Amino acid sequence: MALIDSTGTSLYRTACVASPGYVYDSEAYFCYKVHTDMVMWEEARDVCHSEGGELAKVDTPAKLSVIYDIVEKDGSREYFLGARDSDKDGEWRWVSDNSLVEGFDKKGSTECLEIESDLTFDDTGCRNQDQRYFCELLLP
Repeated sequence: MALIDSTGTSLYRTACVASPGYVYDSEAYFCYKVHTDMVMWEEARDVCHSEGGELAKVDTPAKLSVIYDIVEKDGSREYFLGARDSDKDGEWRWVSDNSLVEGFDKKGSTECLEIESDLTFDDTGCRNQDQRYFCELLLP
């Protein structure tokens, strides 16, 4: 349930609008920013943190639809997302709350989650690849 102020406006939407570059999607209840600079995963996470957010947690069909639309329009790009399997190979967790990434259990030597241009999740190296990324604004 959305936190609502006395005028009936979502506090999440208000916080989103006040954050430069962030976009609020009311259907997905998702406040996100697309970063087009190419950085490594840890750098991307640091930027999100500096903006009061986190690398995006794509945990609902509505959020996935928003992300798909952006990636599809971009064409041949890959984007970092906010999940890793650094604690246990093949057990992917969202860094924002440590919950499991549903439906993705790829094992291997790379441990950061990305969405590829063909709209599939994949693992990639955290330190050896520069990519674009999505930040999600979080409320305290």
